[in-house]
Amino acid sequence: ASFGSLFEDTHIGMDGLRERSKSSPSAAMKKTIVVTVRPRERIPVSPTSSEPWNHIMRSYAHDTAAWHHSNSKLKRLVRLGIPPKLREYVWSRCLHAYQRKEQAPHSAYSNLVVALDRPSEHLKTQLCALDRDLSRVPVADERNGSIRKVRLRKLLAAFIVYDPLIGYQSPMCFTASPIVMCVEDDEMAFWCFVQLLEVGHIGLRDQFMPGTQMLQTDCKTFASLLAEKVPDISRKLKENDVDSVTFVPGWFRCLFGLRVSESAQLRIMDCLVLEGFKILFRVSLGILKCLKPRLLQCDSLEDTFKVLLGKEVNSELSIDPLLKTSFKIRLARAKITDLRKVHLADLRQETFSQTHKGHKRQSLSYEPVIENAHDSYRHRRASL
Repeated sequence: ASFGSLFEDTHIGMDGLRERSKSSPSAAMKKTIVVTVRPRERIPVSPTSSEPWNHIMRSYAHDTAAWHHSNSKLKRLVRLGIPPKLREYVWSRCLHAYQRKEQAPHSAYSNLVVALDRPSEHLKTQLCALDRDLSRVPVADERNGSIRKVRLRKLLAAFIVYDPLIGYQSPMCFTASPIVMCVEDDEMAFWCFVQLLEVGHIGLRDQFMPGTQMLQTDCKTFASLLAEKVPDISRKLKENDVDSVTFVPGWFRCLFGLRVSESAQLRIMDCLVLEGFKILFRVSLGILKCLKPRLLQCDSLEDTFKVLLGKEVNSELSIDPLLKTSFKIRLARAKITDLRKVHLADLRQETFSQTHKGHKRQSLSYEPVIENAHDSYRHRRASL
């Protein structure tokens, strides 16, 4: 259905001006509706999508603040699953990728792609690693899968040029795969991936920073939450000498792409782009609760790893029961933030003590792990 057909007695032209309909004599007596649509923006309203989603698309078309996790109506719909044809539009709004694309210079993405024609030795090394990992990305359809892998390579290669401090790391194939699958426009897919890593309510970029300080912090934070929310599983993992650092990084950085089915990963992504980093902790706790009967039967490190990391896990984690279990867990965003502060301060103090023995404990506050060189680099990149 066209966007104009959603409003009775209203025709919307590309110039953004409302023209009064001449279809009936009473049209002039009806309430005037003024809608401004930017020429480059298309609002997809699918006849196959439910009426609540049609209402969301109409109501929040020009309200960027509405695409936020505090919007309970939107959150409820997203948790039930975004219709496939609407994912590109909804993801780009929740990640603010549409605004990021509009703010970037017209040729910014094109310049990144052109830079790949003259790769440096460092870029060649990273591209070789990327090509090796692409073979590990599962695809259901061989023809469409090969096209997706070409687009995935192009996106990640452009990201290497865009952000050389992070560059390419192995899990990124699985991190970017759902975006390439659902976002048809290459440039929009690139900005969605950038925002997935950089936007504040997700902050996935810290997971890939050199030194893995935030990654270690989140592993300790998850261990604390597990001990509080699922204490029997926490005790069992400790008995079998299984540390959260052995499986949590793979789940977080791959967005569960190696542990759940493709369709399940898309549903998790639906929630992640809106609700942010809390979904990573929530779903991880949900996975362990779903695997609880098998985990409690494990008596060794090897048996536990087979359950946590084995490929057969995919068939056991149906998405609807998994999300139902995950959202039954009471988990506050402030609780995660507070635990992160505590564990990051402890980790920094431990590093400080190892480097400067005998020094007094320093008061350390929580902040994203950003070096001075990285900070200045972000300012340079902002001028693209």
